[in-house]
Amino acid sequence: MDEESIKRLEKENNRRQKWLEENIEVIPDPKTVTLYDFKVDWEQWSGTFMLKCDDKPCSREFYFQDNGASSFMVQVPMHISPLGMPASFAAVELSDKTMDAIIRALEVSFPKLTPHGLNRETGIEITVFTPLEDRLKPSEFAKAKLLVSPLYSISLDCS
Repeated sequence: MDEESIKRLEKENNRRQKWLEENIEVIPDPKTVTLYDFKVDWEQWSGTFMLKCDDKPCSREFYFQDNGASSFMVQVPMHISPLGMPASFAAVELSDKTMDAIIRALEVSFPKLTPHGLNRETGIEITVFTPLEDRLKPSEFAKAKLLVSPLYSISLDCS
């Protein structure tokens, strides 16, 4: 590669790096997190929510879904292929401590599903294809739907 091509690549990489620095929201460890504005796909046990850290709202939605082990997986908002880069980048950076508080808030808000694997009590294998009604009591499902409405929010301490 000639010197001119190398300089052009370096210039383009610097431009991309600057864009990432300006467009990735880095959130320092908050004292509290608040999850609100839930949109839930009840059949898939997944959805989205908005996040406030110490009453400062994040500008993008977070995605959550069942992780198969009676908890949740949370996906931070992403920048998909910004400026033509062949990669995706988190639009929001959170610490592990903050992510743990978010997952705890989801676990408080939703009842636990029977985890994937062999149910020791029934001998029935639970898979990703097992219907939700076979992983959760109907009364718990109804209670969750009443609780986690569009107006629902939950705040948790991050310590």
